[in-house]
Amino acid sequence: MRSEWEDKQMVVLLLDTGERYLPTELFVFDSLPLD
Repeated sequence: MRSEWEDKQMVVLLLDTGERYLPTELFVFDSLPLD
């Protein structure tokens, strides 16, 4: 590890669009109108 990175914490964010969850029952919009 590089000396300037010692005793530091690295944070990585991996973003997801969530498309895999849209076909599930959690997102059934037929019973709730959005307008």
